[in-house]
Amino acid sequence: MVRPGNDLAPALDARAVRYVGTVSYGIFLIHMLNINVVRKLVPGGSRLRLFALACPATIAMARLSFRYFETSMMNLKRLFLRNDVPKPTLAAPAP
Repeated sequence: MVRPGNDLAPALDARAVRYVGTVSYGIFLIHMLNINVVRKLVPGGSRLRLFALACPATIAMARLSFRYFETSMMNLKRLFLRNDVPKPTLAAPAP
């Protein structure tokens, strides 16, 4: 959450900016892969054109990754970190 006194608060609290923040790890992982794929499919394109073509695919793939992979991993983490589940312990060495 952005502090209300900040001049950038309205811009940073926009729905699109919050969404990008949610899927940003997927964007980080996938974007260069998509740039390279688009570069192979559209040879001779300018950097701006490659970027513009790769962005929608990057955001779509990041959304799918967040929905089907990252949330599943977070749910597993939550399951194993519950307080009522006994934690595995190492057996004490025999004397």
